[in-house]
Amino acid sequence: MPALPTLFATQQASDLPLHEQLVRTLRSAMLAGHLPQHSRLPASRMLAADLGVSRSTVELAYGRLEAEGYLVRKVGAGSFVALAAVSPTPRPPQSAAGLSRRGQEMADSGACHDVPEVGRSFASSQPDPRLFPQALWGRLMQQQWRRHAGDWMNYGDPQGLEALRGAISSYLVQSRGVVCEPDQILILTSSQQGILLATQLLIDAGDTVWVEDPGYPGARTAMESAGARVHPVPVDEEGLNPLGDHPAPRLIYTTPAHQYPLGVPMSLPRRMALLAEAERHGAWILEDDYDGEYQYDQRPLPALQGLDGQGRVLYVGTFSKVLFGSLRLAYLVLPRPLMDSFCRARAAVDGHSNQLLQAVTADFIRAGHFATHLRQSRL
Repeated sequence: MPALPTLFATQQASDLPLHEQLVRTLRSAMLAGHLPQHSRLPASRMLAADLGVSRSTVELAYGRLEAEGYLVRKVGAGSFVALAAVSPTPRPPQSAAGLSRRGQEMADSGACHDVPEVGRSFASSQPDPRLFPQALWGRLMQQQWRRHAGDWMNYGDPQGLEALRGAISSYLVQSRGVVCEPDQILILTSSQQGILLATQLLIDAGDTVWVEDPGYPGARTAMESAGARVHPVPVDEEGLNPLGDHPAPRLIYTTPAHQYPLGVPMSLPRRMALLAEAERHGAWILEDDYDGEYQYDQRPLPALQGLDGQGRVLYVGTFSKVLFGSLRLAYLVLPRPLMDSFCRARAAVDGHSNQLLQAVTADFIRAGHFATHLRQSRL
C-alpha cells in the first residue's frame, strides 16, 4: 500500500474545512503520481485514526473525490485511485551557484564510469559473470545470514570486519608480495573511494601530484577535485618514467602491475627509481593494483609496496574486477602512522561497508574459492 501524506497540502489551506484540506492533499498526490492509478487507499476508519480527524471527515473527502472521478469505491473491497498521473511540466535547470570551490571543481572535472550503451562483452573493467560461482556464493550468504544475522544487521567497524582483513592480508602476502598485517588494512566501498581519501588526507590545494600519461581518468578527477596541480608523467614500454624534468611531487599515483590503459607492467629498475624519487621529495605513492591478478603470459608481478622500505606506499585493491562489480568492496593497505586518520575519515565519509558481504567474502577467500576462481578466470 503506498504511503499517504500525513500533513495537509499547504499552510495556506489551513483556513479551509478539514475535509477540503484532505481533498486537496489527496488530489495533489494522485496528480503527481505519488498515489498511482489502481492503488488502494486506506479504509476511512484507518485514515481518520492516522490523521486525528473524524471518520465523517474522511468519508466526506472520499465522496467528493469519487464524484470528481479521482476515486472508485467498491463495497467490501475499498477505495481505489481511478486517475492516472499527469506528466509534470518540465522545470528549468537549477544553477550550481551554491557549490563550494572544491565542490565546483569536482563537478567540473566530471566522473569516471562505464558507458551503459556498451554491450556486456565489451564493457571495460568488468569480470565475466558466467565464470563466477553464483550458486556457491548464494550458499555462503545463506549460511552467514542463518548463523549471524543479528550481528550483520548492526553498525560495523569503520576499519572493516576483522575476518576479512585477515583473509586479505594472507592473500596479499602470499600472492601479491605485499608486506602487511591485518591491522594495516582498511575496508572500503571502492578503490575510487580509496583514491579520494588519499587525496583528501595527503594533499592540499596547490600541491603537485604525478599521474600517469595516459592514465586512469578517475584518479585525475580525484586529484583535481582536491585542488592539486596535476602533472602528467609519460608512460613507455617500462611503465611510468619518473626520471626527467618533473616538479617535486607531494603524491604519485601509479598502476605498476598492469598500467591503465596500456597494460604494460612497470620494470624493476623503474620501480626502484620511483621509490627513490618519492624518498628524495618526501612524497607518498598511491599504488592502484586494480587488476594485478590478471597476467596471462607470465606470473603476476609482486606489488611495489613490497619493495618499499620507507613506508611511503599506500596500496589500493578491489574485488570488483575479480568477483563482480556490484559487490562494492575494496581495501587500502596503509603505513601504520596513517591508519587512525584514515579510519576516522572513512567513518566520516561512509561509516562502514556492508557487513554481510564482508563476512561472505572472507569465507570465500579462506575456503580457497577465491584462488580457484582466479585460476579459472586466467584460463
